[in-house]
Amino acid sequence: MALDDPNWDDSLSEHWVPLAPLFDTRLLIQHLRRDWRLLQRTDTILKECELLRVHPRPEGGIFHYVVRLERSGSETRRELFGEWVGTEAISRCRELRWKLAKKRRKQIPRDERAEESVFCLPELGVVMRQAGLDERLPGLRLIHDIPALRLHLASEGLAAEAQDVQVELLGHRPGKRCIVRIHLDRQASIIVKLYKQRSDKAGRVHALTASLWKEGFDEAAAIRIPRPLGHYEPWRMVVMEDVALPPLIEALERHDASPYASVGEALAKLHRHVAPPVAAPHTAAHEIALIRRNVTLTADAFPALAHPLARCLEQAVSALADDPGAPTVLAHRDFYEKQLFYDRGRVVLIDFDTTCFAEPAVDLGNFLAHLTLRRLQGMAIPETAETRFLQGYRVKDRHLMRRIDAYRRATLLRLACLYAFRPAWRRLIGPLLRFSQRE
Repeated sequence: MALDDPNWDDSLSEHWVPLAPLFDTRLLIQHLRRDWRLLQRTDTILKECELLRVHPRPEGGIFHYVVRLERSGSETRRELFGEWVGTEAISRCRELRWKLAKKRRKQIPRDERAEESVFCLPELGVVMRQAGLDERLPGLRLIHDIPALRLHLASEGLAAEAQDVQVELLGHRPGKRCIVRIHLDRQASIIVKLYKQRSDKAGRVHALTASLWKEGFDEAAAIRIPRPLGHYEPWRMVVMEDVALPPLIEALERHDASPYASVGEALAKLHRHVAPPVAAPHTAAHEIALIRRNVTLTADAFPALAHPLARCLEQAVSALADDPGAPTVLAHRDFYEKQLFYDRGRVVLIDFDTTCFAEPAVDLGNFLAHLTLRRLQGMAIPETAETRFLQGYRVKDRHLMRRIDAYRRATLLRLACLYAFRPAWRRLIGPLLRFSQRE
């Protein structure tokens, strides 16, 4: 494969061939129109279907779609997740409906309407579900029972006077987490984050954000986090303030160069914070294992990428392993523009799910890699963006710069793997791999 060729051979491996129909949205639409009871029982018309991304797994993958529906002259969008299970589709679908209808979950009713939100396409071997339904996220029961949600929020002093409570789904990663915005009387709103059962992440995230809030990241600071409002362990739920500032991405889309120094300052402030242990340290060896897993999953699906991925992985391993004894800080470990809100020098940092102790270069390299990605996507990132960001952080040490470059290139390799499973952006795979290599 030529790294500059946007039309690389995206043929699937023999292992992935059974999943090929799930990449063909025209074929998928035909099956949805035939097997989705929502379309059969109502006058709803399926207009479009788009595959947003695939979450690859060793045994297959989770396909994330968005469909456009029309009913009575008005249009709506719904997100669907498809899980390929092969010949077990019908039995797995029944099992999933049963789990989601059980009293302790109660996300769908025990009647025919359940077939509108959880159904299967047996000829394709896939079980479909609407976003926001997840047997592994116990807290979603509240989201699907507004009266119970209102009572729970009122009992915690978060919505004592609210009469009108509405739920807006912001993001769902099946089996892992879900984020929703709760609108209270159409005026105020809060953010609720739900985690999988038998996970202690909700408690750890709340403890960390409470620590940050008390130690200089509160509402009076120019660099702050959302106010933590509560942590409810039985539901694996964290509640926090809904941020009022505009997302940083809006400033970047305006070609505004001023935020980059402030972003660097925000990251430096986080790295200086002395926090209680939040998770096991993330070392260079952990980063290598993470990237190796991404490379393995991607090469397993797309044989044409196997050789260039292996070549880039070899370089990444060599660079990251060059200095395993680097000092550690409190690192965000998912630091890029979508985790930041910005307005006239004020910065709000969100999402502490992956926070741990790691080299500062983990965050610095990740942010710089995403600037490269945004340029490749057509965003007019100023030439001075990297310099302003590093100046804001006050990077002066040559050793740190070398580690930043290693993590930046490793992140670009990881992004190439992720975007191989996003049909709209597959043309970026070659450039991402090329930028991940040493000159």
